Amino acid sequence: MSPPLVVAFALAGRVDIDLDSDPLGTDSAGKPVFLRELWPTSAEIGELLTSATDPDTYRKIYEDTAALSPMWAEIPASTGKVYPWDEASTYIQEPPYFEKFSVDPPPPKTIAGARPLAILGDSVTTDHISPAGSIQPSSP
Repeated sequence: MSPPLVVAFALAGRVDIDLDSDPLGTDSAGKPVFLRELWPTSAEIGELLTSATDPDTYRKIYEDTAALSPMWAEIPASTGKVYPWDEASTYIQEPPYFEKFSVDPPPPKTIAGARPLAILGDSVTTDHISPAGSIQPSSP
């Protein structure tokens, strides 16, 4: 799901909502507020993208992150090419798929008797892989 839709469902406080016809909530006067009223227009998005893609803006904002946020600079961080996993950590652990990771992967195993769930071409989105709605029996 796209980040804006995640925010919309969070504002609604539930996921079983019809975003086309159900309001996300109400404003301070008790009037229903719909997603279509909050969603930016293509022109608004284009205007923001113009300023967001300016390299000089990024350089100016991020040229000295440590000076802009001293608290961020004080957070201890490890250095190096490989993250030093802490086996005693209760916060973050090495994922099991990294345990036997190799730059040279083993040859693929033979797959027999399998059938594809979906055969997809170019321009595949997450909605093709995991649709937001139900998959109808009559759908391709």
